Amino acid sequence: MTSLLQTYLLTCIIIYASSLLLPVLSRGPVYKPPPTVERLTERFHPAPVTQKMSTLYGGSNIQMKSNGAYADIILDKTSGSGLISKDIYHHGFFSAAIKLPMGVTSGVVLAFYMSNSDVFPHNHDEIDFELLGHEKRKEWVLQTNMYGNGSVKTGREEKFNLWFDPTQEFHEYSMLWNTHHIVFLVDNIPIREVIHNQASSSVYPSKPMSIYTTIWDASDWATHGGKYPVNYKYAPFVASLGELRMEGCLTPKTNSSSIASCSKSSSLSTSDPIDGNDYTTLTRQQTVGLNWARTNHMFYSYCKDTSRLLEKRLKRGIIAKQVANMKYHPLDALDNYKSEKGQTNRCRYLFSMKKPYMKYKNIFLYTIIYEWYIDASEAHSLKVEKILFQGKSDYQDVMVFQSATYGKVLVLDGVIQLTERDECAYQEMITHLPLCSIPNPKKVLVIGGGDGGVLREVARHSSVEHIDICEIDQMVVDVSKDYFPDVAVGYEDPRVTLHVGDGVAFLKAAQEGSYDAVIVDSSDPIGPAQELFEKPFFESVAKALRPGGVMCTQAESIWLHMHIIEDIVANCRQIFKGSVNYAWTTVPTYPSGVIGFMLCSTEGPEVDFKNPINPIDADESQNKSTVPLKFYNREIHSAAFCLPTFAKKVIEAKAEN
Repeated sequence: MTSLLQTYLLTCIIIYASSLLLPVLSRGPVYKPPPTVERLTERFHPAPVTQKMSTLYGGSNIQMKSNGAYADIILDKTSGSGLISKDIYHHGFFSAAIKLPMGVTSGVVLAFYMSNSDVFPHNHDEIDFELLGHEKRKEWVLQTNMYGNGSVKTGREEKFNLWFDPTQEFHEYSMLWNTHHIVFLVDNIPIREVIHNQASSSVYPSKPMSIYTTIWDASDWATHGGKYPVNYKYAPFVASLGELRMEGCLTPKTNSSSIASCSKSSSLSTSDPIDGNDYTTLTRQQTVGLNWARTNHMFYSYCKDTSRLLEKRLKRGIIAKQVANMKYHPLDALDNYKSEKGQTNRCRYLFSMKKPYMKYKNIFLYTIIYEWYIDASEAHSLKVEKILFQGKSDYQDVMVFQSATYGKVLVLDGVIQLTERDECAYQEMITHLPLCSIPNPKKVLVIGGGDGGVLREVARHSSVEHIDICEIDQMVVDVSKDYFPDVAVGYEDPRVTLHVGDGVAFLKAAQEGSYDAVIVDSSDPIGPAQELFEKPFFESVAKALRPGGVMCTQAESIWLHMHIIEDIVANCRQIFKGSVNYAWTTVPTYPSGVIGFMLCSTEGPEVDFKNPINPIDADESQNKSTVPLKFYNREIHSAAFCLPTFAKKVIEAKAEN
């Protein structure tokens, strides 16, 4: 198992997930207003704390305010503190207005929850709001949980960034619990709904519970998995609560395991104290609010933590053989395992992303864990200032975000494709290495490259008369035009014709000898893109090129993918009867910081890729663009073919074979 795990690239692009909030200004965060929803709390009368709750523990750290209408519960070095409801409830609506401690609160947890663990220690029910403190005066995190009948199979952690400062004033945290569903609400906006159905009946909270409010030290897990413990230098930590609304089916404490009949209507379950359609299903406004909260503010779900699921299975060796043999997509293997256990539904992903994927024996995953965006391609961190776009096309998940240091970033299926800061290195090199190696290219085909960067560079060449681009995903084209206009500017050139479709099929149908150059700006050789690295595809490219025509294709990293590069070189040596060379360049945000290119020419006029004969940087008359090159020049062109010894030996060995 150790050797297997070592074959995986367990590396990640870590993005500090302030992504669901607006940029933090000197005066503090600026929050977007939530949608308007029904104020469910106004249907129930508030009650004083002293009327509804009594001391659970830490009595010296509980202070009643305003004649018992409000209470402060305190955590200091001596103790935390907590309150428990005087009554036990079976279903109902339960709400409290809470103001959280200010300042550095790492490791501190304020919980407002329902539980019956004192009565049912082995099969208890629980419905939780947990507010988790943060280091360095950053925002609190809201976590919800739900356990039924002692089971943790459903209702596990979901985490949210709040859309307000919970330390400045009181905000309402509410739980609706009946036989139809459980709804968590913040300021009356639903943030989570757990629907009761036949499949979940055995793990749905069904027994009477007490209501608790506690503040305590959770240094071992609360803030970044325990990285930041409670710093008692900033104690005492004081939380305030009041305006308690507890409308439910009361159960005598002397027989708390019984279920009382307290229905207001015979049309509903006898254990539902809250009747009417407003309580059995979410209204349209509430559904809008739920979608808003989950889309804009939820950043973690235990169910959707795919890296946790996969790592767990790998450690147990359950799917190791399947993955090693590439028999299954990694998440399909998880599905197979689950179905064997009688569980049929796979979790959906955050950001609507569903396609982790496999690169030979390297598993590439992305997800959100706590407050970190995880991508599986070499460790690198980009601070996110704002998510600009999220969507799902027919082929992949598309996201654009504003980073702090690399400008806007385009992400496809969890893998960074380009950033405003370093895209020039890739786009200029993949284009000018081939086009500057032949005289007067006239007709060029680009496969992939939907962002338009390669088009922009091809359009610099004044000799080019026509440019075809075949991109399978229209969404990538549209998003690039909207968010990367300086990259997608090539689409504005009248010489460009866009074909939306399969590049493999387009090349097969291309007229023989019709192009001077073919540039393949493909993703990695996995999934549909696998075909772009195989022998039949290269044969189609060679057929479409004129004698002495050139191809340049993305060819992975010499640090990570020499086994792939060996196969590419071997295939190209068999097909292209002219020159075959490997070049590379630096792109900081790509795996290992480098990317390679395979350059080949067909039989005909000799092509010396290492020595440009059409150097666009030397002759301004050849450059139609008014924007100067940022990366490419003659010197770096020639230097790109200088390989480190280990790569040179492998590639030359393939050339001799």
